[in-house]
Amino acid sequence: MIQIYYCVAWNYYPRAARLADLIKAKCGIEAQLLSGKRGEFTVWFNGVAIADKNLSVCDVFPPFEQIVETILRMQDQSWVEIHI
Repeated sequence: MIQIYYCVAWNYYPRAARLADLIKAKCGIEAQLLSGKRGEFTVWFNGVAIADKNLSVCDVFPPFEQIVETILRMQDQSWVEIHI
């Protein structure tokens, strides 16, 4: 499952929608677009944050193509959410 949390106040919806469309086209997965906190733009795959504008997950927010590549790699490795 892909979830994209985006900031409504800063109008990140168009970016989130473009990323969701790219994920659907390249990975065949529908992404959920969810309103997030102020300034937020975070991408989750099966419960794992893979990109975060606030840089808590990565040093630099990756280009959309790189996010898609990460999702494809994780699909190949059969990533699932781990509950500890």
